[in-house]
Amino acid sequence: MTHETLTYAISEIPDSSCVAMQKTAGGDVLRAVGRDSEHILRMISSMPPSSMTLSVRMHFTPEKESGDQQSQLKLFIIACLHDPGIESIITSALENGPIRKFYALNRVNEGKYQWEKYGALCEIRRRTDQLKPPYDQEFNTKTLESYYTITAFDRNDRNDYMDVDLVLSHTSESILIDLCAQPVDISNERSEHARYLAALRAINSSWERNEDETDFVDYVGEGSDRWASSPGKVIEPPHYHDLVADDILRNQQRFHQSLLSPHLLFRFSIFAETMPVARLIGSFVAESAFNNGSYELMVAQRGEEHFQRCLSEARDVAIG
Repeated sequence: MTHETLTYAISEIPDSSCVAMQKTAGGDVLRAVGRDSEHILRMISSMPPSSMTLSVRMHFTPEKESGDQQSQLKLFIIACLHDPGIESIITSALENGPIRKFYALNRVNEGKYQWEKYGALCEIRRRTDQLKPPYDQEFNTKTLESYYTITAFDRNDRNDYMDVDLVLSHTSESILIDLCAQPVDISNERSEHARYLAALRAINSSWERNEDETDFVDYVGEGSDRWASSPGKVIEPPHYHDLVADDILRNQQRFHQSLLSPHLLFRFSIFAETMPVARLIGSFVAESAFNNGSYELMVAQRGEEHFQRCLSEARDVAIG
């Protein structure tokens, strides 16, 4: 598939303590930056699926240029466009949009990265859990084998990445932090999740009872009246109320509300030379970006299929 890649170097980032910057932001710099960045993401989410990929990339090298410590970390915004009709929209949003009030963006050629050095990957994902029900189907025939939960990210609106910058300054490895997103159609996922909600509701729902009159039935034999059914009464298997299913249902109903809005397919990847450093930087990026541990970390190393696929996608500025 043909594509056009736009690369912008970020040569200046907002200082939330600067009085002039606070005036530009209307008082709260971080809130204003978040609002303008969110606008760009919402604009992208409304575009045709897979028409583009946007990457915010942080490239750290331990070597200093001319002894300048700030030269160790380079920031880029990269837009890989697969639909030529949207190029003018993206260039206008990045070069002339409100985000320019806070960031100095300079159009550059593609950055140079040390792909061959990266030996480990840490990915940041939504947290998922799989829970076993307290009762099996012997006690409730509608119980599922296990309950699956997925947690929406709880965004940290006060994230300034200062903790990430601090830990990078004490790192002696090459690091690439690649935060990618692209528009996606989630109609199938939304339908599947709706069916899952229906299955959860059914677990503790009132049973449909047979109202037809039935004959007296002796289940054991003569002389065992206490085991006999009453006339018109249908013997049913036990139906234990599953409180865990109720909790899961409420949790997933809240999550389902987020599926009603336009979505982005994302990949948050941290590449490093060794696994301990990849985990360390990945945890700092995740903890800076999200509250209440609403994420999970997945790791892979060079040679593994998942690592090779993610590395290839990062090089191509693509997802999937």
